[in-house]
Amino acid sequence: LLQASAALAHDRTLSFSTWTFGDQVEVELTLNALDLEGSGLGNDAALAAYAAVNLTLRTAGQSREPSFAPQRVAAPEGRIRLRWALDAAGAGRVEIRSSLFQPAKPGHLHFVRVVTRDGANERVLTNSDPAWTFSVDQAKEERSYATLLGEYLALGVEHIATGLDHLVFLLALLLVGRGLRDLVAVVTAFTVGHSISLAASVFGLVQHQVQAVEALIGLSIVIVAVESEWARCGRDRLLL
Repeated sequence: LLQASAALAHDRTLSFSTWTFGDQVEVELTLNALDLEGSGLGNDAALAAYAAVNLTLRTAGQSREPSFAPQRVAAPEGRIRLRWALDAAGAGRVEIRSSLFQPAKPGHLHFVRVVTRDGANERVLTNSDPAWTFSVDQAKEERSYATLLGEYLALGVEHIATGLDHLVFLLALLLVGRGLRDLVAVVTAFTVGHSISLAASVFGLVQHQVQAVEALIGLSIVIVAVESEWARCGRDRLLL
């Protein structure tokens, strides 16, 4: 306990934007309030200026100027939401670029949703891939559902592989197992449980507190580790 150090879990921040193309481009940006702590963006004016500079729409390499400055609007608890509009005249092939939270938080993910007259499409922007270039008239066709699914699968694998808390928890679960049947059941239950919790959060069915979740992750690892040691000593399992 005296030599305890910081836990090396994943620390990935998220933000979301929706771009609706019509007579003008309407932009809605959603941020996690906790991600802004200590950033110096505590007032609305500073946050609006930051959003306009770090989340841009470009044509021919030039940023489109907002028709009106980003304005803060109502948002769910724990979130901050801004809305603004851009001139859409002559928008053909465009680029959406995000430098939000860079370079302070290099693991930041920005989820972009583009809505046009032909439908909607999505992309995830990262520090290594910060821009999405597409034709407004062909945004849906240019990115198929198979492409989008592949990107999300890759993000899911990276999410698990880069989070030591995930790996430690799975290792502890595997140590509790008593054969192939237990191994399959553990991996399946972990995958299903993780998917359900993520889906519930994405669709707004639950509003979780990050600090409580992080503490419970650590507690769950301790509980499984104790259970593993208990079973290793030949005693009946308590929980699993």
